[in-house]
Amino acid sequence: MKQKQKKQDGSALIMVVCLLCVFAALSLSMTVMAYQTLSQSQQSATKEQCRISAITYSQVLEQEITSEKTTEIKTYLYNEIHGNTWPYYSQGKSGHEKEDAYRHLTTHLDSLATTKFGDMSSVMYWEMDGDYGEIVLVMIVASEQHNQKYSVTTRYELKKPEDAGDEEWNLDTWKWVVTWQGL
Repeated sequence: MKQKQKKQDGSALIMVVCLLCVFAALSLSMTVMAYQTLSQSQQSATKEQCRISAITYSQVLEQEITSEKTTEIKTYLYNEIHGNTWPYYSQGKSGHEKEDAYRHLTTHLDSLATTKFGDMSSVMYWEMDGDYGEIVLVMIVASEQHNQKYSVTTRYELKKPEDAGDEEWNLDTWKWVVTWQGL
């Protein structure tokens, strides 16, 4: 009788150990699921922050470029394009390739701002399909943070005022108008 009782005590212990293993496996799987959810949530928040930063910076540049007032960037565009020191972009055309035509705008953000908004970069180039009336400026603004990246592409067309006639372009008559924006 004692031998039979010892056999039953061992099987109960095995049953308890098996139940503990099942509970340990369940708690481990719940921990892994919680980590994955947290990780996805952080990636989503970072991507959203990159999106907001890129859109905001793009809007700031848009205000500067389309402003009625003479701004630093408008002066730069006028001097570079009108002065023939900046080649237009034309894929496959020698002297007008990406490395010749792309200009990088630098942003000076301190480390705290970079941590919060991400690494901001902006590239611009212009295309010409004829004379000055067919100039298109393309601005690509990107924000990157923790392997997440978001970019905004905006196309501006150079418009000549209707009352300008055939007079020479000058900085005061250069008007940039947004024609397309890809978010």
